[in-house]
Amino acid sequence: MIEIVLELIKGGQPEPPSQGWSGWESLGGTLASAPSVSSWQNNRLDVFARGTDNALYHIWWNGMSWSNWQT
Repeated sequence: MIEIVLELIKGGQPEPPSQGWSGWESLGGTLASAPSVSSWQNNRLDVFARGTDNALYHIWWNGMSWSNWQT
């Protein structure tokens, strides 16, 4: 994850994920901080980041689709 963020900061494109992963997908929005990700069960990802308004935003993956961003 750190390597991906550093590559994006430098303006490059990170290498695509290895087999079994899909390509990169935009989740919308503009972040003012690097995202943090947590997983508390199979097929669940919770992503947290600071928005340009300094609010904490949260989006999650439920194994089939992404939610909308929530403050």
